[in-house]
Amino acid sequence: MLASKNIHNLKSAKYSTPPLLIKTGMKYYWKCNLLLTESYWKEWFEGLNKNFIENSLPKLLILAAPDRLDTDLTIKHMQGKFSFKVSEKEVGHHVHEDDPEGTAHMLRDYLKLFRIPLNIDDLKNI
Repeated sequence: MLASKNIHNLKSAKYSTPPLLIKTGMKYYWKCNLLLTESYWKEWFEGLNKNFIENSLPKLLILAAPDRLDTDLTIKHMQGKFSFKVSEKEVGHHVHEDDPEGTAHMLRDYLKLFRIPLNIDDLKNI
């Protein structure tokens, strides 16, 4: 995962990657050969942006880099359809694994906007 730059955090990769692998002799192989699912990829992701935008709930999109926001989502963000945050650290595809504290802070701050209680003490203050 580190070589592919999907995860940049070695500690996280050591925890999350081993369950995805099987060892045969001296070699490791992915438990699931994702290339075998390639024929389904388009179907899985088709309409994903539309479903995200049309959901009436408040939304937060956390990305690794601002250039990963496509044109449709950029327009919808400018229209105020969702909130959007970019990790402050250099992260890969797995933002929450590379920067767990940063992700937690972004989520906490977003939940505070809507006065959603984050712990028992917050409930007492409502």
